[in-house]
Amino acid sequence: MTAQPQQDHTVRAMTDKDGFRAIAIRSTDTVRRAIETQGVSGDVARMYAELLTGAVLIRETMAPKMRVQVILKRTEGGSMVADSHPDGMTRGLVNLRGNTQIELGDKTHLQIIRELPNGELHQGVVATTPEHGLSASLTTYMLRSEQVEGAIGVGCKLDGDEVVAAGGYIVQHMPKADLMALVRVTDHLEQLGHTEDLLVEVDADPKALLDRMLEGIDYDVLQEDEVHFGCNCSSERFLSSLATLGRSDLEELVEDDEPLDITCDYCAEKYRISTVRVRSLLDAV
Repeated sequence: MTAQPQQDHTVRAMTDKDGFRAIAIRSTDTVRRAIETQGVSGDVARMYAELLTGAVLIRETMAPKMRVQVILKRTEGGSMVADSHPDGMTRGLVNLRGNTQIELGDKTHLQIIRELPNGELHQGVVATTPEHGLSASLTTYMLRSEQVEGAIGVGCKLDGDEVVAAGGYIVQHMPKADLMALVRVTDHLEQLGHTEDLLVEVDADPKALLDRMLEGIDYDVLQEDEVHFGCNCSSERFLSSLATLGRSDLEELVEDDEPLDITCDYCAEKYRISTVRVRSLLDAV
């Protein structure tokens, strides 16, 4: 019987008695589409892929039913944005000048913005560190801004410009976690080596990742959720954005009587908005 191809998804689990919650993700196809859409490659593509994966893990950990954005921002200009939605839709945006890259360190900060049930936004910012890559910076954020102790690992294996495997995990020890189990799991995670090599080994299968991360510890799978690349852009959304412009700006847009061609920065979808629709906005100004 032919095996069904893997699809991107997360698996949430809880250990039976040692006090650990773990989430693993396969994001290979999601980041492949996102990288292709943004037209990035090399180290930029790898960092972007890890940011997208990290955004899903943080949402799944802190607010599965709320939207989360994770942003890498350089003080000298340039940023990456990962946008994770409750239905698993994930997208992002790379905004770098020329061929510049985002290097982790004092000049690059990690910002997380997540929705709260009351409609307000929770924000946190931490400085990044070049040691242990983006995984370490995400772990630091969770500890300092969310008071969540544990470990995050994200990775993306590239073969040239092709995404071979992408995904990651978070292991969170709960307040009553067994101390000896905590030491054992922490040591074990360090011995697993580079996350991207582990992802290739298990084809980024979330359950296989959990088996490797929690080796020797019994756990129960609580939930599995789909993850996919997508976008919620539409001509109506762009029209709503145009409605925020002043009258003089709108008049300038229609003075040559040509339709507006707009491309979504997130997914590269192209839209053509007629001058008739733009003029309808003038009637409301």
